[in-house]
Amino acid sequence: MFFWLLLKDRLGTRNILRRKCMVIDSYNCVLCNLSTEEVSDHLFLNSQFARQCWNILGISIANNSSFPEIVPSLRNNLQPKFFMVAVILMRWSMWSDRNDLIFNGIQANIQNCRRKFLEEIRLVQHRVKQSLQTDFHAWILSLNLDI
Repeated sequence: MFFWLLLKDRLGTRNILRRKCMVIDSYNCVLCNLSTEEVSDHLFLNSQFARQCWNILGISIANNSSFPEIVPSLRNNLQPKFFMVAVILMRWSMWSDRNDLIFNGIQANIQNCRRKFLEEIRLVQHRVKQSLQTDFHAWILSLNLDI
């Protein structure tokens, strides 16, 4: 559901709240010190925090990237069979860190994002089809995340 909302530009970013005429203190990204509006491409690709999170997977994101532009690069760098698993879980991990900051006052950091990503990968690992188990396990090892 999370990723569907993200793809349809309906995820509750501060930009969406502004478009729905909701009044909040700031519409800027809570993860950076820049005065940049929190839109999904900034939050998940272009913020300093997002770039550091993608570096966990060995991915470098070019400045001012948009999701459709980087899909071929992600597919090539993250194993075509499972790259969307990594994309969805990394974005979910970033979203969780952002929400922990907003709702719980827990500062977002790369270690928390990495930990959440690993927790989610472990959960997905239990749902992988039997015929893909070996490939999935090899893919996880190739990420060098020390699971």
